[in-house]
Amino acid sequence: MATQTALQPIDVARKAVDVASDRQASDIVMLDIRKVSDFADFFVILNAESTRQIDDLTDEIENVLES
Repeated sequence: MATQTALQPIDVARKAVDVASDRQASDIVMLDIRKVSDFADFFVILNAESTRQIDDLTDEIENVLES
């Protein structure tokens, strides 16, 4: 059985940015909020053209982070 190594928060955020970029999201911004937040290290903010694209982005980011 293979062991999984936990990703660092910066790696999770970068993967989300990479997926968003690959899936044609626009205005992608990754904010480092470690100094101002107790519940999150990074926020990834992006725009999409349609609800369908948002759903696709959400599903793909979840799939990439789960694997």
